[in-house]
Amino acid sequence: MNRIIKRSLYLCFIFIAIMISNVVVSADEQQYDHLYDEISREKITITEGVDWTNIILNTKTTRPVGNVGGYGTDGTIDVNKWYGQQVNLLEVPRMEMANGEQKFELIVWSIQGDEQWDFASVTKMAEDFERHNPDYMVIGGINGDFYDWHTTNDYPNSGNGIEVSNGEVLRTVFDDWGIVGFNNDNNNDQLVYDWVPSYSEISSSFYLSVYDENGTVVEEIELDGMNMGSLEEGQTSAYFGHLERIYLYQTTVDENGNTVFVLDEKGNKIHVPNSYGEPTITNRVYHAPTLAEGDAYYVIDGSKVIYQAADDSYYGKGTITNVNDNTSVINNSFAIVTKNDHVKELLALGKEIRVQRNLTGIFEGIENAIGCYITLADKGAFPEYSTDSYLTTRAPRTIVGCKADGTVCLLTMDGRQPDKNYYGTNQEEINTILEQLDITEAYLLDGGGSSTFFVRENDKFVVKNSPSDKHVRSVSNGILIVTKKDESVKVSNINTDTNKVELDVETTVENITNAYLKIEDEVYYAENGKIIVDQLKNNTNYSGALYYQIGDGAFVPTTSKVSFATDKIKPTVTTNEFTFDDQYIYPSLNIVDPDNAISLIIINVGGKRVVYSLDPDPEDGPIKIARPAGDSYECTISVTYKLNELKSKVDDKITYNGRFSTVEPELPDGPQVDDKKSGCKAGAYIISSLIPLGLAVIILKRKSI
Repeated sequence: MNRIIKRSLYLCFIFIAIMISNVVVSADEQQYDHLYDEISREKITITEGVDWTNIILNTKTTRPVGNVGGYGTDGTIDVNKWYGQQVNLLEVPRMEMANGEQKFELIVWSIQGDEQWDFASVTKMAEDFERHNPDYMVIGGINGDFYDWHTTNDYPNSGNGIEVSNGEVLRTVFDDWGIVGFNNDNNNDQLVYDWVPSYSEISSSFYLSVYDENGTVVEEIELDGMNMGSLEEGQTSAYFGHLERIYLYQTTVDENGNTVFVLDEKGNKIHVPNSYGEPTITNRVYHAPTLAEGDAYYVIDGSKVIYQAADDSYYGKGTITNVNDNTSVINNSFAIVTKNDHVKELLALGKEIRVQRNLTGIFEGIENAIGCYITLADKGAFPEYSTDSYLTTRAPRTIVGCKADGTVCLLTMDGRQPDKNYYGTNQEEINTILEQLDITEAYLLDGGGSSTFFVRENDKFVVKNSPSDKHVRSVSNGILIVTKKDESVKVSNINTDTNKVELDVETTVENITNAYLKIEDEVYYAENGKIIVDQLKNNTNYSGALYYQIGDGAFVPTTSKVSFATDKIKPTVTTNEFTFDDQYIYPSLNIVDPDNAISLIIINVGGKRVVYSLDPDPEDGPIKIARPAGDSYECTISVTYKLNELKSKVDDKITYNGRFSTVEPELPDGPQVDDKKSGCKAGAYIISSLIPLGLAVIILKRKSI
């Protein structure tokens, strides 16, 4: 008996342990469920494959720090209260095109100028990208790295971390900043991250790249140094200028009336602080480099040149404009000096060249990378809570992340706007939202007033989040979602009818096996080079996207859009009768035009004409034509209409060569317009019931004579 009791207790213990284990696992898997309350979620397809989702939700926090809405707001946080949030999310799937390239790419972009980086809104950066890359279109994007927003650093207005754009390594300064790079391939693991407090991910040497006329690198040469004072045989060096910061110092007037600097106890000049308590910079002075002896190749006013006073970080790209003419290396310019015969063979007037460091280690081959602040999620795990005040308090956030299937996510979380019910998020609330969105890897970018989220909408870039500055802030750089214009399938001809359209399609890539047009949720496949869409509504605008298939793989959307309108119903115009008095003829027409196809009706009787009013006013009385001389008249009615705005205008002239008698029927009250008349387009047919009567009267008169 004791054995049975012991066994029963043992089984109960195991059962309870299993139940507790299941509860723990469930709680661990959804550890933030009790802090998340979603109100609404709206998903919109920006381009075929890329979705924008707007989410309105509430969050709670168990870690209340700071004011209720973060910086600039009042009130304390109540752990038992829900607080409103707005999240905007772009989801970018992995998808290969017919040429094997990735359909959607993440590109780091910034605008360079005399101050090296020009502050600009991310929508302006998108416009600038498309100007420089006409074969691509921008789908949407977000702001990027934290940056020199006071313009006090050696690299004015630049981001805090590394910046690599389309293979161009623009900035190799880390400032103890993390790096996140984008693979832009078809793997699930799209984000490459490292916390890099050193230069282990950057080559120690600079490299000279030489391009051919097609913009392809034909050779890359490791340089022997930068701004070298002298060269030995076989050596090559690049030469860049630098900027000197000119500070404002405190001054006073001595007993002799001379202006002198105020010095501290160590004899150093004292800076005048700016509004942020930093040394005030009055201007920057450019200093050209001194070139060593050797064959010199100058790029004057290059396409993009970055030079600084410190950190040994340089980048230059452009076309060789001068050779061996002792030209000064001015702003936005650089030079190559060499005593290497092979390099001399490669360089010549008009050659495009580039000087930069290269990425190494885990970032080798990465063509787009940007500085970031901290890891928010790593393979589904959330790091320990940070004590950094920027993360413990609520703020607007900008984040780049990735799902387990490789879908890249760009998102913002609005904040500092309690009046709009946007309170912002602390690290716990960030984790809550990331978990609910199934984002397993995420990195924090610049937030606060910089947080900006935009999408392409009707070929314009429209900001969709609510920036806390009440306007879009100009920043240093951004992350853009771009796609190469893909016209692997395109429409060559469109034939429309009132309820059907026939499209001629052609493919430009040999390995395409199938194509289709998607309109709303309906799919229409191509057969023998044609796509037929039927059962459509008359006089209706339609638009869709073309897709293609390689082999038996998934269908890929093109950037070719198809828009058309079905035809309007062809109208009819007939006559009731033409009545008259001593002065006027009064035409009366029946018009059936349900789609407003008619644009003009002209009635001509005996050389007298009138434009028929499509919307007659009864108070104006009947339409009338001055009565011509004579007893009978020829009648011509011209109807102008268009069945489709995409088609050329159609003129239909219906002529009746009959004659009207002088018999005077009862005068009509006004134009007789059919109830179905609505205004605009179609064919006209005239039937005159008075014609036989007129002919009969004429015959009778002749007999009586």
